[in-house]
Amino acid sequence: MRSRAICENIGRVHVLRQRFRSDARESLWLQGMGIGLLCAALVFLGRGLFAGLERGALDAMFVARGTRYPFGKIVLVVVDDFTVSNKRFGSWPLPRRIHADVVRRLTQAGAKSIAFDVMFSVPASNAEDDALLAQACFESGRVTHASAFHVPQSMIREGNGSSLEVIVAPNPRFSVTEQGSVECLSASGGTSARLPLQRSAVAAGHVNVFPELADGALRKIPHLIRYREKTYPSLALATAAHALNLKPSQIIARNGEVDLGGRRIPIDSYGEAWVNWVGGNGSFPMYTYQDVLSTDPAERIEDEAFKDAIVLIGVTATGAFDHHATPFSSNQPAVELQANALDDILSYRPLHELARPWQIVLLFLYAILAGAVMIGHNARNSALRLLFLGLGLWVGALLLLSRANLYVPIATPLFAAVMTGGVCLGYRQLQDSFQLRVAEERYALAVRGANDGVWDWNLRDDRIYYSPRWKAMLGLSDAEVSSSPDEWFSRVHAEDIDRVRRKIDDHLEGRDPHFECEYRMCHQDESYRWVLSRGLKVVEIDGKSKGNPSRMAGSQTDVTERRLAQEELVTKALYDELTGLPNRTLFMDRLRHSLAIAKRRDDYLFAVLFLDIDRFKVVNDSLGHIMGDELLKVMARRLELCLRPNDTVARLGGDEFTMLLDDIAEVNDAIRVAERVQSELSQPIDLAGHEHFTTASIGIAVSVPQMLVNGQPSTRYEYPEDLLRDADTAMYRAKSLGRSRHEVFDEAMHANAVALLKLETDLRRALERQNFQVYYQPIINLQTGRLIGFEALARWLHPERGLVPPAEFIQFAEDTGLIIPIDQLVLREACRQTKAWHKLWPSLNSHSNAQHAEDTLMISVNLSSKQFARSEMVPHIEQTLRETELDASHLKLEITESVIMQNAEASEMMLRELKALGIRLSIDDFGTGYSSLSYLHRFPLDMLKVDRSFVSRMKASGEDCEIVDTIITLAHNLNLQVIAEGVETEDQLALLRRMKCDYGQGYLFSRPVDSVTATEMIAANKVW
Repeated sequence: MRSRAICENIGRVHVLRQRFRSDARESLWLQGMGIGLLCAALVFLGRGLFAGLERGALDAMFVARGTRYPFGKIVLVVVDDFTVSNKRFGSWPLPRRIHADVVRRLTQAGAKSIAFDVMFSVPASNAEDDALLAQACFESGRVTHASAFHVPQSMIREGNGSSLEVIVAPNPRFSVTEQGSVECLSASGGTSARLPLQRSAVAAGHVNVFPELADGALRKIPHLIRYREKTYPSLALATAAHALNLKPSQIIARNGEVDLGGRRIPIDSYGEAWVNWVGGNGSFPMYTYQDVLSTDPAERIEDEAFKDAIVLIGVTATGAFDHHATPFSSNQPAVELQANALDDILSYRPLHELARPWQIVLLFLYAILAGAVMIGHNARNSALRLLFLGLGLWVGALLLLSRANLYVPIATPLFAAVMTGGVCLGYRQLQDSFQLRVAEERYALAVRGANDGVWDWNLRDDRIYYSPRWKAMLGLSDAEVSSSPDEWFSRVHAEDIDRVRRKIDDHLEGRDPHFECEYRMCHQDESYRWVLSRGLKVVEIDGKSKGNPSRMAGSQTDVTERRLAQEELVTKALYDELTGLPNRTLFMDRLRHSLAIAKRRDDYLFAVLFLDIDRFKVVNDSLGHIMGDELLKVMARRLELCLRPNDTVARLGGDEFTMLLDDIAEVNDAIRVAERVQSELSQPIDLAGHEHFTTASIGIAVSVPQMLVNGQPSTRYEYPEDLLRDADTAMYRAKSLGRSRHEVFDEAMHANAVALLKLETDLRRALERQNFQVYYQPIINLQTGRLIGFEALARWLHPERGLVPPAEFIQFAEDTGLIIPIDQLVLREACRQTKAWHKLWPSLNSHSNAQHAEDTLMISVNLSSKQFARSEMVPHIEQTLRETELDASHLKLEITESVIMQNAEASEMMLRELKALGIRLSIDDFGTGYSSLSYLHRFPLDMLKVDRSFVSRMKASGEDCEIVDTIITLAHNLNLQVIAEGVETEDQLALLRRMKCDYGQGYLFSRPVDSVTATEMIAANKVW
């Protein structure tokens, strides 16, 4: 853009002005969006100031929507002015026998539910009236009473000065089950119906309502309220539950909603719900007490009016009822509020408020949209556009309210849009006043301050102006350069000149909108510099040029450093920094190329060799990593000597190398290269005065000729990664067979690798699904013949193969590290089960039977090398003992001899930490390792376990028998007990008893069994 601007400035200033104006118009909408975003952010920060506007807009939308028909059959029965003034009923409060008569009448008429929006919290003037009303409610079996919270002081105090007892307790037949945290309105006090009435009701519900704002209008009803750690439903919610015949367990209050038998009523964090108003006063059928109790057949209401209806009883008499302002009325009785809320629940038409995140999204999107559409227009057009945007938002919100019962707050977005429009108008006026002046200054500075060389080619007379910077870029002075085009083109590199001329012609002839080319130019010092030239033609339409370009102007930039940096980046990206060989990326690219050739040619064959230096870690550990790097460099040079020019050798990383043998005749060609590599690598290498001999394990994977698969040409390998994988597999086979050799990949290797992968997958899935079980092999006191404990062993219960022997997965689990969670599972389950046995047989616990410590039931658990090497092993074992409540003295840990001796110093410290917990320690498989007697004496051990390989071969006289006898004698001299494993015959048992061996285990006594069988063995108390 900078160079193009320079060219245009040289050509024509007025072109600059026109282009700037065009660019400015294109970016206006981005500026408008930014203004909208800023205004929306300001409105968002002060959104609390718009609560009144939002509620006013909601009321207006309800009025615009109009009234709607109630969903269910909800009937109101009210105490009006006539009822209060009628001598038959008496003055307010009415005698409760009158209410009892109404209940009986409604019950006889077949009302489905009856709800009193009337408080009966004070005693009746006639003590018998409470009993009459309670009896009527009890016989009806469908009456819901109201409770009130935040009771005024005037209602709390009685005339005699005593406080009114506050009684709030949910009826036993109705409750709310809470799931999650429900933050409802908290009540400071409450009154409920008199105790006889409360007991006779099927449910109780609170009737409190609170104006949301200072305008006194009512828009929400609290469906839940909390008092004394209990949650109470609203009268509407309680009535609906009874009408729907729901059990308490089916009414669930959770975050953001109340689930009423599948009807999900949205609530806010205070337990309140929006009221989706049916309409104004008289929206529901309303009858008076006079209508209900009249004995005159002409005035009496037919039973059909109440049959299967939900009847709400309230008060509308002047001065004796609560009145509230709603969107449809400024004086609506409270009983109609309860009817509206009840209709919302039964009709499943609750009013949802747009989620707060979406409100914020609407605010920002609407303001940003307003800014984008108004930024480029005058005040009149902006006002019209804002009007259309506002009408669209109003109509959309009204439709959502009417059709989807969704309340969308629109006042805040509208205010943000109005603010955005005002700011856009002011910003546009300021911007227009100085943008041309800024444009002229900007392009003038660009020309003067550019570090590029500028050229201006007059095509009519074929002369070029070269700026001083253009000349200095090539080490030339003003006097050394004429205005001829040859000064430019004669210095272009011979390999680039045709491309440069072609690019210029393409631009002049209209095939390319601009000229841009990167090429080499000769410097005064005869070196070549990379430059980037850009240019634009200028067309003057007059009688002479006839629309042909008359001039071409542009710039030239020295990009030598960038090109060198790019070449360096390519080298680093594709070549190994240490050896200079191709790296994995370049090798895989060439391998991919060879695969593509193999798919096109039937006779094409290639091979991949995967090399791994044997015992390279010894060099690093003994001579250091610097010498190790030197060895890798020597290896790289020797490998290059073994290949043809068209072959590739690469270093993948570490001590791994790969070789791509291109276009070979047969597999034996690859084998001969492998033999040549082995021969070359076998030569001694001098590393800092140390003569070193090295070898490599080599795996060979060979492509196969093209074949037809489903009628299409194909090869064995579709992806280069597969070929490299197979070569790697063959290398590992060579290493496992003794190193310093090569192996050619075959399908058996692949099958073995796949089997190992499946085994690892099955093991991981088994851990996730808890498919491991703990089996117990008994340990016998050989002197008494009694059971003294068990060894806990892991068993894998495979869903398809059944019980998998440990020999098939334990070693693999060790190699992959999966043995750690298996060890932890076995330890926890073994400790838990042992504690259960101690509780079942307290006599097996040495703490409860100190006189017979030899009868203590022990549990032995094996520790793998991976587990023993973990620093957090001791805290984990301590936590497991604490959680399972097993005494540490009942746990014995078995560690193999080879694991302990890998790092004797660290092992001693670890063993002493375990011993400090009170855990007993044993060396497993003793006699198969290389332990030192001095270390054996230092370790805080309790037992030695003689390996089964010695026990199974024992005879009355023989070397193995003498070995076992020696181990037992050595252990006893070190105050260690001895366990012989693998006891399978009576002869072996007799020999061990004669040698004074302490304990034994093996198939002679029992195979490993599950916990149920082990429990039966303890109970049997068998003696061997």
